Amino acid sequence: MAKGPFIINENQAFRTLDLLSFQISIYVSYYLCGNVFPGAALFLAGFVLESFLKLYPHRRHMSGKFVLPLLAAVLFALAAGSLSLSLYPHRNNGILTVVVLLLILRSVVTHMLILRFAHDRRGLFLRVAAAQLALTAALPFLLAYYTGWGFAQTVCILSAIYPLAVLGWLLRSRNKKILENADYNAGRVASYRKYNALLLCSNIASYLSVMTYAGILAIMPMQGDTLLPVVLWVALVITVTVIIGRIFRRGRLQNIEKNSLFISGGVVWLFAFLQLNQSFILLDPSLAWVWSLLQAVGIAFMLLLATFMQEDMRLVLEVTGDAGEASIKTFRALIQQAAFIITGTLISVELYCMNLVIEGRLPFAGDPAAMRSTFMTILNLLPMGFVLLSMFFALIQPLSRDVVRKLKLYREQKLSQSVVLPFEAKLKRLLVRRYRKRIGVKILAFFIKPLWPHRVTGTQNVRLDAEPVVFVANHREIYGPVITNLYLPFSFRPWIEHNMLQREKIMDYLWDDPFSRIKPVWLARLALRLAGPLLIWILNSVEPIPVYRGGTWEGIRTIKASVAALLEQDNILLFPENPAHTGGRYATAGVSPFYKGFVSIAKMYYKKTGKALTFYPVFADARKRTITIGQGVPYDPDGDDENERVCAALTAAMICMAGPVDRSPRNGLPPQGN
Repeated sequence: MAKGPFIINENQAFRTLDLLSFQISIYVSYYLCGNVFPGAALFLAGFVLESFLKLYPHRRHMSGKFVLPLLAAVLFALAAGSLSLSLYPHRNNGILTVVVLLLILRSVVTHMLILRFAHDRRGLFLRVAAAQLALTAALPFLLAYYTGWGFAQTVCILSAIYPLAVLGWLLRSRNKKILENADYNAGRVASYRKYNALLLCSNIASYLSVMTYAGILAIMPMQGDTLLPVVLWVALVITVTVIIGRIFRRGRLQNIEKNSLFISGGVVWLFAFLQLNQSFILLDPSLAWVWSLLQAVGIAFMLLLATFMQEDMRLVLEVTGDAGEASIKTFRALIQQAAFIITGTLISVELYCMNLVIEGRLPFAGDPAAMRSTFMTILNLLPMGFVLLSMFFALIQPLSRDVVRKLKLYREQKLSQSVVLPFEAKLKRLLVRRYRKRIGVKILAFFIKPLWPHRVTGTQNVRLDAEPVVFVANHREIYGPVITNLYLPFSFRPWIEHNMLQREKIMDYLWDDPFSRIKPVWLARLALRLAGPLLIWILNSVEPIPVYRGGTWEGIRTIKASVAALLEQDNILLFPENPAHTGGRYATAGVSPFYKGFVSIAKMYYKKTGKALTFYPVFADARKRTITIGQGVPYDPDGDDENERVCAALTAAMICMAGPVDRSPRNGLPPQGN
């Protein structure tokens, strides 16, 4: 096992206290020097350097493509901090530098003491308490000597939050291990790398939002003290996070896919962030608190869901045989430090450019109000960009609700020593190696669902406790496969005609139906040329099971592939209607007679596992825009003619779901009695 230096099991909320120190440095800088940039640049330089020094011992286990940009970011932040004092000379720059150093030293000294005395909890607590008391008390006394007690008291109250939080964390952790050997094994798991990317981008976005918000408030020409709004806003974010966390743990939100909730939180965040910054641009703070609250909800959702995903990641690492806890803590600590470095550097650039805009130092500067509006728009792009990146990594993360269910089933099988090897191999292929999820269908659903809404009923009939199932749906030309793939709220692998998975043949298939109906012909060919490659990509993204027709041996290939999918705990969606009985076209109302060979899946599955398979009828109604799921039809291994019985039961259920049907030839159905 790859072991490395020690890491400290710091809490995410505890680390965000550095953002409060950042705000204190801005406040002190504005009070002492009349400009926020020197204090912010000095703090960010120290902040970034501290984070890099914590990250540096792990450099041998990190890619050079990642370390070198971080080193460049540190050098830039240090240069910005050094230049800030010369760019904005002031007689109080010396005292400002000392204040910022004291703020940074509180974190540095605490980190060093934990590394040195973690084995002695009582001694560690006393040493940290003494160091924090000395450094924190020095701040107000130093400021009082130069400015008087009025300003120093405010700084004293705010700076006291940090040591109290540190000591409280040490007390709560007295029975826990706070220092561990670093473990990097989880880095070889593809789904965990995607989770780390999601966590990094969401952390950067949250830090950028808070720091940008603080910087904008400090330099905007708005009335009143700018420190209180930022402190209250941070407190609001923490409060909303706690409330939503409790709702999530106790409520029905646990049944919703975490990736989808994470993306929803990102959408809320983006909307509120845009509205909040528009208020700053227009100098209209009347609705600022409404947008601040909404943004806090979005931030809370994303950060909480990223935290709750750790439980699922522990299940993932069980499949690889790794001791997941140490790896999770290691990467969480490294990601926090990397996020601090990237955020600190970007904020340094932001504040430096912002000051140039405000003071009119740019040679190409025009109208100050227009320049400010343009620059605020640019500032929005940084947090928004990282929010969008984190949403993208959530979208491509294969750890869906169904996969989590499979992981829990795998844990139970592992405890009972009854793991099915194809099932274990599928999980490793899905999570450990690079895997292309159903992203094609998700993107298509994102655009189509708002324009073509459908209602799904009967989901309560489906039982997915331990064994996979088979969904049997009506075809109705291309409507049935498209709608069920988009709206059926279960994970499955669909049966798809093998010709539809080959570029040359799918183009001919699509030209016959529906593109040949488009007039004029040149428009039909253009539409086919554009839609064909996209459809092939979407179809292949759903892990289809190719359906081969033309003979017994061809059909057996499909049956064997289906059973293999069932052994991997995948559900199956198939469309068994036979258009030969309805004039060569699928019924546009009701149901055409079935091919009966698909029931052989259950027979072969029973021989391999000794378990009976269940078929669920699914009817997609284009007229009502509904998808109805009926009661399951279990396979009876002792039955005489199960092919006939199962097909008859499924057909009867789907006819009942369809309701009264006009059995005229135009609907593709033969008259009753034929």
